[in-house]
Amino acid sequence: MNERTEVPVETKNETINTGHYPTKMILKNGAKHFVLDTSDIVYCYSVNKVSYIVDASNQRYVSDKSLMRLENELDPCVFFKINRTHIINFNFIRSFMSYERNKMKVELKAVPKEGTVVISQTRVNAFKEWVYNHVR
Repeated sequence: MNERTEVPVETKNETINTGHYPTKMILKNGAKHFVLDTSDIVYCYSVNKVSYIVDASNQRYVSDKSLMRLENELDPCVFFKINRTHIINFNFIRSFMSYERNKMKVELKAVPKEGTVVISQTRVNAFKEWVYNHVR
């Protein structure tokens, strides 16, 4: 019997699936379809219910998946949803700092300076915990 079972790992207030996450995605840019390594994804974002994925060469692709579905399919050890419209890759974080009242601003590598994204105040504590757990 070759049965695969997945055991969720409990952390403070969330469950992380320890199953396998995709290492490649098929994405669209115009009429072309591209195979992209998930490790090359800098961030994902959504505008008007259309999800986009930006890679390390700053190329933008259209995803046929919603941002919520992308969040569920990408490895939570590497990807973090910082607000309602953005998911970022830990490996592309250049810096982060306090911003306005209780928000934070993240600067990503391989993205123009104006490509900084803001972490919503409801996600700041979870973001800090996620980031600092990567460097321990």
